[in-house]
Amino acid sequence: MKSHIRIVGAGLIGTSIGLKVVELGHPVSMLDVNPQSQGLSRALMGRWSRVEENPSMVIVAVPPSATARVIKEQQVLYPESIVVETSSTKTNLELELRDLSVDLSRIVLSHPISGREVNGPSAARADLFLNRAWIVSPLQENPEGVLRAVEDLILSLGSTPYRMSAQEHDELLATTSHLPQVLSTVLASKAGKWGSRASLAGQGLRDMTRLADSDAKLWVEILRVNEEAVTQTLQSLIQELGRFKQAIEVRDESTIEDFFTEGKNGRSLISGKHGAIPRNYTQCQIVVPDQPGALARIFDICHRHSINIEDISLEHSPAQETGLLTVSISPDQENTLDKALIDSSFVFYFKEKK
Repeated sequence: MKSHIRIVGAGLIGTSIGLKVVELGHPVSMLDVNPQSQGLSRALMGRWSRVEENPSMVIVAVPPSATARVIKEQQVLYPESIVVETSSTKTNLELELRDLSVDLSRIVLSHPISGREVNGPSAARADLFLNRAWIVSPLQENPEGVLRAVEDLILSLGSTPYRMSAQEHDELLATTSHLPQVLSTVLASKAGKWGSRASLAGQGLRDMTRLADSDAKLWVEILRVNEEAVTQTLQSLIQELGRFKQAIEVRDESTIEDFFTEGKNGRSLISGKHGAIPRNYTQCQIVVPDQPGALARIFDICHRHSINIEDISLEHSPAQETGLLTVSISPDQENTLDKALIDSSFVFYFKEKK
């Protein structure tokens, strides 16, 4: 019999884990304080376990404010089980757990670097964690065997585990996750002041404001529990923006150019797939007619010539008869795509290495 996995929290993360675990053939039990979320999550999984034996692992995927309490409750019920939490902050949680009478050796702090701007079980996907990083923050009490068991589960979900301390995690996430969310939200609010004219925005604004659709209540909690790291990161950003503003005001072109150079260099370090080593891609821009099947033709061309598309973006205005499709491919496939597009009567007119 395969290991029984118990999941507490039927939101995006908990349900997505459940969907994948069911796909792997493990019996799963799902629990949530919200009966509707619990029912929908169970229905999406198609089959779930009602078995009462002790689970080999309990996964806690609840809001940050409830995480420590739920961990203790589950450990009281299942003292022999490994309890894995998935919240986006770690330092405060570790302090909370140390104040509780819990067996820290069987509690593993972790965080899947994966999600969507929408939440809830209806947004869940079994492939949510595919090719994503998953951070594990070991406690000094964790035996290596417990950590390995959790990392084996992470690998089975399609993610790559990375170890770092709770403090390192919170400082990293303040820059790579929490700050982008704050900036996206502020920028979208600023654009909203233009009312209906905001619809005239280009793809850049659309890309940068995608996160503004996120759950406000969840982010209130996240920013509260990671307050110190986020405020320090924001203060640093404010200082950098002040320098940038001053450089524009005094027309200091050298400093402005340095800002863009440093930004481009930083971008090159995060341009790879999640959790993967950054790679150089060639960006191919293709003019696409606004016609049924046009995109399908391009994808079919790539399929027939074994060209792997690493990423795509599409710019198109409603009144425009054409769109601009940008595909990122390996540089060694550039000439193949170029010739295939020309032979297929597509206008291929620009490419740059990224």
